[in-house]
Amino acid sequence: MDIKKLAEQFKFYRRFGKSGWNIYRDEHQSDKPIIEFRNRELKHPLFLRRKTSDFDVFKQVIYNQEYKIHTGFDAEYIIDAGGNIGLASVHFKNRFPNAKIICVEPESGNFEMVQKNTKPYPDIIPVKAGVWNKTTYLKIIDSSVASWGFMVKETAADDPTALPAVSIGDLMRTYHFPRIDILKMDIEGSEKEVFEENYDEWLSKTRILLVETHDGMRKNAAKTLFRALDKYDYQLGTSGENLLIYLNN
Repeated sequence: MDIKKLAEQFKFYRRFGKSGWNIYRDEHQSDKPIIEFRNRELKHPLFLRRKTSDFDVFKQVIYNQEYKIHTGFDAEYIIDAGGNIGLASVHFKNRFPNAKIICVEPESGNFEMVQKNTKPYPDIIPVKAGVWNKTTYLKIIDSSVASWGFMVKETAADDPTALPAVSIGDLMRTYHFPRIDILKMDIEGSEKEVFEENYDEWLSKTRILLVETHDGMRKNAAKTLFRALDKYDYQLGTSGENLLIYLNN
């Protein structure tokens, strides 16, 4: 291992102790396809696919704690839109043990990891779907990017590659959410469509938005978000790569 990687491995050791040392070593040296992370910060172990984007997601969510935000209340209803492999949902569940969490992810390989990582937490509900502004069907666009960058577009129901899409309002009705305490959204540009229409029914019942906008994938995605927010009273901040929006609902 070169000096740069060794220095980074020591950072993981300082952050997590032996488990940090081991997860970094396994990512870079193991021949196992799935590696495991156990640490006292989390009630149950996490699993990552080696040599994929999973380790980068782990660094953002678990190591850097980009979703460790100030709430001022004990969140009970959380939606993780664009769940990837479920790490944000696991983070929120360990921070807010009484929360009911919906983790939505459309891509099959990622969704299998969502199921694996969230299985010990009965109040995390995995949903294999895309997030859109209505009930419809989507297809994944092969954008030649890592597994955390899948984009989608609308398609016909009889498309053999079609997958279901749900709106945030659909999710609230199906799982009986009276409100959304935290809505984390990282959906690779689809936030543009989500905030174009049919958003008032759920946005008016949302307390905190954590949104990563992707103007490089969907032109004017951020502008569409702020246009939707225009009639709401909110405070704006950032957390890592995310916009952090406190809504005074």
